[in-house]
Amino acid sequence: MRGIARACVVALLVIVGLSAVGCIHTWTQTYHDYPPEAYTNPPHSRTMGNPADN
Repeated sequence: MRGIARACVVALLVIVGLSAVGCIHTWTQTYHDYPPEAYTNPPHSRTMGNPADN
């Protein structure tokens, strides 16, 4: 029983460790996908027209 519990704990630690590595990779590498202007310029948005114009 102790061996099964130890194997479950090790498996859980491996899963948590791999998840943390994936999160760190995402946090540190995502900024390469966007140019610096994407963070400083406001997003483009469409303005809504006047409903009375229809």
